[in-house]
Amino acid sequence: MKKPFFKTPSSLSTVQLIDDLEQRIREKNSDSVARLGAETKLDGGNFSTGLVLGMALGIAGMYLFGTEKGKKVVEQAKVWGKENEMMQDLMRFLEKE
Repeated sequence: MKKPFFKTPSSLSTVQLIDDLEQRIREKNSDSVARLGAETKLDGGNFSTGLVLGMALGIAGMYLFGTEKGKKVVEQAKVWGKENEMMQDLMRFLEKE
């Protein structure tokens, strides 16, 4: 059976009640932090995430700038950017600075 978070105020002074509450909060937080640390610890997780992201960006870059079809996509995106009103506003804003 779980013990209640608060003891009855009639049996404790205000200072004792606050001390008891602070201690329970510290215990609860330390358990949560320890559990969080155990759950999120991944060996090499950041390396593998960076490796996969780098590979995906490299493949996209190679496609866009290294193939004829990719170059056509880039040219089409440039045309779309010139025709798009929002892009024109952005370009005017950037030219002012």
